[in-house]
Amino acid sequence: MPPAERDKMIGEMVEKLAAKLKAAPNDLEGWMRLGGAYAVQGKTEQAVDAYDHAAALKPGDPAIMLQTVAVLLSGLKPEDKLPPRAITLLTQVAAVAPDAPEVLWYLGVAAARDGRPVEAREKWTKLLASLPADGDDAKMVKAALEQLPGK
Repeated sequence: MPPAERDKMIGEMVEKLAAKLKAAPNDLEGWMRLGGAYAVQGKTEQAVDAYDHAAALKPGDPAIMLQTVAVLLSGLKPEDKLPPRAITLLTQVAAVAPDAPEVLWYLGVAAARDGRPVEAREKWTKLLASLPADGDDAKMVKAALEQLPGK
């Protein structure tokens, strides 16, 4: 199937799911699928909106919050600051899952970009301790730690 046809078909399927959810607004799994579909299509606002609907059905769920964060961070350049909403969600997840790798990484990134190297070092050092020593993630964290001022 040519890419244009495939994209049209996927778009129609997403539209059908969105219409279905208007009739069944309490379908948590449906809202999660819709958020994921919008995210794949690069429709950030719609994806966040769908995840917000899911979060309203299951308040405080770290997985939903992390999905929202992933969408909010998609497309950012390395030098961009993290959006305030993403930081708020990460902080909420940290309250219930303080050792979640995504939380440690991104709160470290936020701290580093905001000129708080001590806090970034704390988050990334904790993250590094939880990773396989020879893995790519560990290498990335070590490289980030080396870039921090005041070793």
